[in-house]
Amino acid sequence: MKRIGIAFFLAAGLVGACGDDTPVDPSGSTTGTGAAGGASSSSVSSTGGGNTGAPLTETFTVEGTVVDEDGHAVEGAFVLQGGRVEDMVLSAADGSFSYEMRYDGRGTPAIVATKQGYRSRGLEFQSLPEDPVVLDLIAVKPPDNAGAYVYGAPGQGDDPNTLFCGHCHIQITKDFRLSAHADAARDPQVQDVFAGVASAIASASSCTQAGGVWRSGLEPGTTNAIDKCYLGDGVLPDLNGCGGPTEQACDDPTLASPPTAFGACADCHAPGMNGEVGGRSLHEATDVAYDAGVHCDFCHKVNDVDLMAPPGVAGRMKLQRPQELNFMAQPRAVMFGPLLDVPTPAMGGSYAPVFNEATFCAGCHQQEQPALISGQSLDAQRWPNGLPVHTTYEEWTASAYGQSNTPCQHCHMPGNFELQSSSDLATYDTASITFGFVRSPDDNRRHLFRGPLMGRNPYGGETAPLIDEAAFISVQVSATASTVDASVSVANVGCGHALPTGEPMRRLILLVEADGQGCGSLAPIAGSTVDDLGGRLAEGTVGTDVTVAGVTVTWPGTTAKAGDVLRMVRPNGFESYGGIGFFANPALTPAEKGRPLREPLAEATVLSVVGDVITVDASLTASAGDLVYLAEARPSMLDEQPSTALAGLAGTTFGRVLVDANGRRQVPHHRAIDMASDNRIAPGTAEVSTYGFDRLAGCTDATVRATLIYRAYPLTEARRRGWDSRDHVIATAEKTIPLP
Repeated sequence: MKRIGIAFFLAAGLVGACGDDTPVDPSGSTTGTGAAGGASSSSVSSTGGGNTGAPLTETFTVEGTVVDEDGHAVEGAFVLQGGRVEDMVLSAADGSFSYEMRYDGRGTPAIVATKQGYRSRGLEFQSLPEDPVVLDLIAVKPPDNAGAYVYGAPGQGDDPNTLFCGHCHIQITKDFRLSAHADAARDPQVQDVFAGVASAIASASSCTQAGGVWRSGLEPGTTNAIDKCYLGDGVLPDLNGCGGPTEQACDDPTLASPPTAFGACADCHAPGMNGEVGGRSLHEATDVAYDAGVHCDFCHKVNDVDLMAPPGVAGRMKLQRPQELNFMAQPRAVMFGPLLDVPTPAMGGSYAPVFNEATFCAGCHQQEQPALISGQSLDAQRWPNGLPVHTTYEEWTASAYGQSNTPCQHCHMPGNFELQSSSDLATYDTASITFGFVRSPDDNRRHLFRGPLMGRNPYGGETAPLIDEAAFISVQVSATASTVDASVSVANVGCGHALPTGEPMRRLILLVEADGQGCGSLAPIAGSTVDDLGGRLAEGTVGTDVTVAGVTVTWPGTTAKAGDVLRMVRPNGFESYGGIGFFANPALTPAEKGRPLREPLAEATVLSVVGDVITVDASLTASAGDLVYLAEARPSMLDEQPSTALAGLAGTTFGRVLVDANGRRQVPHHRAIDMASDNRIAPGTAEVSTYGFDRLAGCTDATVRATLIYRAYPLTEARRRGWDSRDHVIATAEKTIPLP
């Protein structure tokens, strides 16, 4: 038998799939030169396999043994021809195997062996083998090498330098750069909430007008200090009690006692930092950890996921950065992944089936947390396992989609039908250990990690935004002598999880409108209205905060201005809905489900404001306890337009509402101690709401229109911090009926 030698090795921290120099085998033999990066990546010596010199035939048999680096037999190793995962066999107790190869005259056939915990090894055949072969698997040995490993950078795609993933994996890298994973650490919203700043505010005067304090703090991604606008609340000030109005900022580099509590933000948003993992500051993310967020070299150093551990690199994502050395005293490469046949030594491919499972995504997209602010606590009976702030994985497991053949990757990493391999170098003619093997789209997935808005201008992408495929609206309309009545169903038809999911500040807003032929717009007089999730500039209660008398409204401390609108609504019990998680419990009463039902009363436009007195364009009548929203006129265009205060319009909202210790709603989850409601729409279900409109004299027919909007951030938080919050129309429907 002939043992397979090692062709070449990867220097410490390098993740390129090719080498710049012609590699030298330990035996002294030199491998041939390949087209990519100037080096072949065949993992055999020039004599490995004992080729007879006889031409390859359409089928031929390879016999051999799989052993470890100490020469011991490896039982249960997968043995297959590169690119033929459907025809693999397992090595016997003594490591032996027999495999029938196929050859159609294209590429270079290779036998590959692999097993969990080992690096894959392979042998190419230029001619028929004479002797049995030995495939020696090199173990990936724990523990994680936190002390010495340096992460490599993904690049941009088409990278000339072999140090970057994008040198060979061109399309994968370009896809990744479009994804939210690439922006996870440098996302301005994440950085703003972490430090308690508004990075969009660029001057001291503007900061003062916004109610903030202009002072020095860290520039994200660097160790430099810059001036920023601090608004008071954020992960660092809330969790550490620092950064008061007359104090240094929590992230001021000169602070004598720096923060020690970081809210676990970096554990998922910047997991690919060199060194120890878990509990680190997001501001420690620099270089590749900041620029590329959840990057290639991080993900492919995860060898398993432990759902019982805390999210991210705090324990759930089991890292194993290599510590074994090659003959050049360099860390031997390893890249964990879902494929069995990646024997290129520069990759050190190691089979990890978790990459094909939704469990991998649960590493971060399933989070239950305790109260994070010192001195606060959760209701232990209500939330015994922690407050569920991210439950996408749990939602998937509870749905009909929660099957092994429809994991998260099925939608968020669609198959690539354009490339023949994850390496842009592989074709049927070049298929080999050097260039990779031709694969089916299911084994060659795009690394877009498709999010709700990917593909919408200005977010980029080449596929339809997932949010546009998620919902279906249907409208039913009837009429009486005095009303036009509508029933609107919003169905989750495109998600394997709740709609919306992920970041708990996301929500959907349903607007329902009616007009009649010959009589114009019809006023809503019954049914639900959009609550604070739709955005309002202010909210007051008649008899407590607001006095209404015809066209005059007295509202102490009002911020109203001409052109704003007042929408009045009347509380009328609570909504009943399906719910998610805790709120799906059918034993809960509507009141316990926490969504007050507020019916429409009237709307008027503000004409003038003098002190606390608002004059409007229509006479209003109200009773004590009625609510008044100060909002904005419904814009004629909604799609892709800046978010608008829509509270009080006929319609409803869908979202998870987190609450802090002060009762403030729609808070970032680091502040949350409770959840007021969760009426997001479960997969394969629909939520139905009803409406009544005033039928005006002279109407010959009536049309009811329903518009569903996706909004990424609460309006108040977005405007306070200067975020570019936009509304995205994701579904519409209308129905017209003749009026008797």
